Amino acid sequence: IAKKIIAAAEKEGIPKDRIFIDTLVMTAAVSVDESLETLKAIPEVKKLGVKTILGISNSSHGLPHRSAVNGIYLKLARIFGLDSGIIDPLDPEIKKALAYTPKENDKDRLIEELKNEVKKSFKMPKENKIVLSGKKPEPTADNIKNLVILGDAEMTESLVSEALLSQ
Repeated sequence: IAKKIIAAAEKEGIPKDRIFIDTLVMTAAVSVDESLETLKAIPEVKKLGVKTILGISNSSHGLPHRSAVNGIYLKLARIFGLDSGIIDPLDPEIKKALAYTPKENDKDRLIEELKNEVKKSFKMPKENKIVLSGKKPEPTADNIKNLVILGDAEMTESLVSEALLSQ
């Protein structure tokens, strides 16, 4: 896709040094691994002779600890060679990430930090946990919400269907 964008831009007279390609991050709430794939795309796009840009806060969409996730993700993006980020420069974690000097040997540690921060976002308070104890939970709004948070698509779909039928 980047090659097609570059070819179209050059056809219109835009030189490569003025082209920024956004590798489009998927929220880590959906998949940390897929959000990391975005980072792997950065050096591949840069090999084409263009610059990269990324909406950093997209990585944390839907998560309660957005600032921490954004800071870690920006540090990682810088290690992978990101040229420009769409950021909130007033966010304290972003400020820390901007002051950070990218170090290749920090990559694995930061990936683990990102994964742990995302996991923290999915830990529910004890009063909201669903205890299945061998039976299906009631199709209440709280149970459905908690199943969504847990990522149990099959049980969520079942409870939503049951709730809709009871209306």
